[in-house]
Amino acid sequence: MGIFYRDRNLFEPQRLHRTPEGYLTAYIRCTCAGVFRYVGKDGKTLERVLRPENEVGDPASVNSANSKPVTLQHPNESVTVDNVKKYEVGFTGTDAFFDGIDLWITITVTDPKAIEAIEKKEVQAVSMGYDVEVIEENKDPLNNWRGTEYGWVQHGIRYNHLALVYAGRAGESVEITVGDCIDDLTKPKTAGHEPAKDNAMKKIIIDGAVYEADEAVAAKITGLEKQLGDSAAAHKAELDTVTAERDSAKVELEKMTAARDTAQAELKTLKEKQLDGAEIAKRVADKIALVEKAKGYGCEVKAEDADIDIKKAVISKVVGDKLSLEGKSEEYVAAAFDSACATLDSGAGEGDERSPFTPDYAGIKETGEYNTDSAYQAMKDKLAGKAAKEA
Repeated sequence: MGIFYRDRNLFEPQRLHRTPEGYLTAYIRCTCAGVFRYVGKDGKTLERVLRPENEVGDPASVNSANSKPVTLQHPNESVTVDNVKKYEVGFTGTDAFFDGIDLWITITVTDPKAIEAIEKKEVQAVSMGYDVEVIEENKDPLNNWRGTEYGWVQHGIRYNHLALVYAGRAGESVEITVGDCIDDLTKPKTAGHEPAKDNAMKKIIIDGAVYEADEAVAAKITGLEKQLGDSAAAHKAELDTVTAERDSAKVELEKMTAARDTAQAELKTLKEKQLDGAEIAKRVADKIALVEKAKGYGCEVKAEDADIDIKKAVISKVVGDKLSLEGKSEEYVAAAFDSACATLDSGAGEGDERSPFTPDYAGIKETGEYNTDSAYQAMKDKLAGKAAKEA
């Protein structure tokens, strides 16, 4: 089939350099993936066609750009062995390389007229002439390539030649613009005249709504959205860091508060246990008096014995094993101790009928019952009667 599709890419003349033979040569971008305008089959209308990355980067497609003739403008037929001398003004190298978007290759221009056209800037772009195996229609209007709509998709791209064409159209933010070659429709009549620009509209999404905008406006909005997104991400990361530091400080504060509360409780306990000099002296005197009193009753006690144990020894001196003090409170033992002291001070001892304990214990033994609480109460009653009689 004949060459129907042609794309275009601006090259930078300043990058071309002369060889010792006088040729011009450079390693340039010759085409790329993307959505481009192509002249329709009717020769009048323009169609938007997608050249997918996987098609432009297909090894068979990339290799087909190697060792191809360079022409001055596109011929109206495919370049073959039969007409190559008629059209060829140079050739491509064997180093075609696809970087993911752009296809790169070395070109060498050998024809004097073509070299002169380049130096005079009569031609400032390159355009690949190629065939495609399949042209698939895009039936889903929502399908777009990076925001640009297209109506057709190319498959099976095979290059035939590379043409030097008229001046291309570069945007403000790009050095090299890739598109189709529409020289046949918009060929300038005078030097310096450029074809009309493509008023392509891109779809952008703002707050969930889809809008169409000029490519430059869409690019600006997309850039601003990216800046906002980057700023939001940076602020979120900073907030996360501050939040983590706050949480860590909160944990440390809780630990310090717990340590403070523990220290305060320990201090309170120490203060409660702390005795002044007068209190210590009183306690020492009371202990000495208790020990001496117990020894005076014939009890074998020591100063290091607990007060309650010394009192129990005195009680046992009077009642022996007739009264169990196991599990009794300090108040109970203190009362029994006072009663025992009263008994011993009166001259009575264990088993003596003058002892206030003796009749109570005897009565309990005769009935077969023995209750320490009852005995204790009887003892108090006995003492109360004795006190009343003495009064």
